[in-house]
Amino acid sequence: MRTGNCELCGQGNVYWKTSQRGKRYLYDVKRREPHFLTCPNSNHTQRQQAENVKAEETVAASVQPTASAESNGKPAGLTEAQIKRLIADQAADDRPDLIAAAVREAQRITVDKNRHESDFETLRRSQADQRTTLAEFKSATVAEIVQLTAEVGTLRRELAAKTDSAREIVIKRLDGSKVNVGRQHKEFEKLVAYLGADLLVFIAGPAGGGKTEAAKAAAKALGIDFYEQPLNPMLSESKLTGFMSANGVYVTTAMRKAFEFGGLLLLDEGDNANPAILAGMNALLANGSYGFPDKRVERHPNFRVILTANTWGHGADRQYVARNQLDAATLNRFVKLPWDYDEEFELAIAGNVEWTRFVQRVRRIVFQHNLRVVVSPRQSIFGAKLLAIGRPRAEVETAVLWADIPEDARQQIQAGLAA
Repeated sequence: MRTGNCELCGQGNVYWKTSQRGKRYLYDVKRREPHFLTCPNSNHTQRQQAENVKAEETVAASVQPTASAESNGKPAGLTEAQIKRLIADQAADDRPDLIAAAVREAQRITVDKNRHESDFETLRRSQADQRTTLAEFKSATVAEIVQLTAEVGTLRRELAAKTDSAREIVIKRLDGSKVNVGRQHKEFEKLVAYLGADLLVFIAGPAGGGKTEAAKAAAKALGIDFYEQPLNPMLSESKLTGFMSANGVYVTTAMRKAFEFGGLLLLDEGDNANPAILAGMNALLANGSYGFPDKRVERHPNFRVILTANTWGHGADRQYVARNQLDAATLNRFVKLPWDYDEEFELAIAGNVEWTRFVQRVRRIVFQHNLRVVVSPRQSIFGAKLLAIGRPRAEVETAVLWADIPEDARQQIQAGLAA
């Protein structure tokens, strides 16, 4: 590549270049753009246009592919080596990272296709078709790469718009006003609707699914105060209903405040509680008044209750081995709302799409092999935070993922990732 000076304005470091479509133009090496965009000589544009027309006529007359030469999609009269050299030269002149960027985008979008096949039926491809590599891209023209990158960008914008719109929820509060709570878990709207109907709600789902955060958001959406009461086997009834001190002063609790003044009470980790203590609260949960240690109190109209757990209160299972069985009378007072992982919401809150997709893929393998391993959105969030401050990927995987997984399970997961 020999550079020279513009004949009209005298600027150096320019040379004549032919585009993929045969348009000839003067290229500014330093600015990395066509020279006519910045040339102060108005006649330069006219000359540029004339050169382009001349080049197009030359290409139309001399470069017409024949059917026999087009068998594998390559222009006639050029060898494979010449084609690759032209592509490499074009990429180096225009954007050195063009091919690599297109490959990365194509690899990312194959994951999005897998997740959204039902929404984008026309974009289905076979598994072999989706395994795009740099070697395959080198046999394509730059124009084809640019077109693919544009298609990828369009699809990513469609997916982003779909995710955004799917999680924008408008809630009608208890006082009649409305509030937009933004992006939330896929079951959030049901949760608020059940609470709005003055029902006790029992949420059960795997660890790290956002049950506690959903309860906080529900209180905010309804415009009432939030009170949290963690439950455990050693919790006494006085921790729930309060007690009289040695000085004869009543010591209040979160449950008392919510019951008397209104608010959402979260009974967290319900299947970790002493079932007898919860059974003793049945009257408070179901009746219009309750006798606390200091006096009988009327239930506030805006008193709401959410009970969360990892199981449905039927006792321990293979994954959650220390969970208690709850009294049937207690369970009968609640409406049930399953709370599984919402992967779209996880993507929205984690902040690193590539890492979160990886965690979700590991989770699917865990479910497929029924492994006793918890891979929750917490791993997506923790890993994204560490990657954001520049920690190495291998270190992050160990710190937030592999360290909690037994060696035999890890080997099964890694075999699944490699398949």
